[in-house]
Amino acid sequence: MNNAGAMHTQRRETADGFEMTIGVNHLAHFLLTDLLLDMLKASAPARIVNVSSHAHYGGWIVFDDLQLTRLYIPMFA
Repeated sequence: MNNAGAMHTQRRETADGFEMTIGVNHLAHFLLTDLLLDMLKASAPARIVNVSSHAHYGGWIVFDDLQLTRLYIPMFA
């Protein structure tokens, strides 16, 4: 089950240089699932479950600054 809900008051980056919120809430899910995919296939029937909250309704994607280097607003992250 992929479940995360990090929101940081100040801009931070992952060790790989991604904005921390997208790194924890999105990229980490993809990485974990990718690393476990062979085991999940071998363990059939297996499931991958992604969950989230209603917090995404208050967010906004800044497509021309996905890393939010110009203006960091926690809810946008």
